[in-house]
Amino acid sequence: MTSRNFLSGILPFLVMMLGMGLVGCQGGDDTASIKEKEAAYRAATSGAQNMDPAEKQAIQRDLAEAYMAYSAEHPTDPQAPEYLYRAGEMFETNLADFQKAIDVFDQITTKYPDTKRAPDALFRKAYIYHNYFQNFEEAKALFSSFIETYPDDELVPSAEFEIKYMGVPNDELLDKIRKDSSVQEESDEFSGS
Repeated sequence: MTSRNFLSGILPFLVMMLGMGLVGCQGGDDTASIKEKEAAYRAATSGAQNMDPAEKQAIQRDLAEAYMAYSAEHPTDPQAPEYLYRAGEMFETNLADFQKAIDVFDQITTKYPDTKRAPDALFRKAYIYHNYFQNFEEAKALFSSFIETYPDDELVPSAEFEIKYMGVPNDELLDKIRKDSSVQEESDEFSGS
């Protein structure tokens, strides 16, 4: 076999392997970028650094957007639903961008319904509708769907609590819980439980 024949036979293989290597490394580059943004986020939120709140929010938004971009570019990567969940958490708790959080959590429940983050995403969507938007009808529907879809999830009692006390103003909530608790205790005493 001449070297020319050898090269013509192996050249397509080498091109294919090089292409696969470049595609395979792209996720690594994206992951490295996320790690850098996570480090910046940790530094901004550690309290050790006196940072302008607007700058801190910009770092948080940048990280959340990076999580979403990674998930969009690598939808089959096992990290995709986890990164989406982190983005949703950040939009909800750090940035108070509740509609964006709902949109992100909705992506998880739609694209990744069988992942470990799907139950939490559905619960958090319902929680946002209840506690931030006061959209009780939507919240109740989502909490009910959560209970029906994930009956063994550890958050079911919390979802039931949210439904039971939906719409009760915060300043009345503790009194209502105490009243309900004493009624339950009286009922247990009466029934001999």
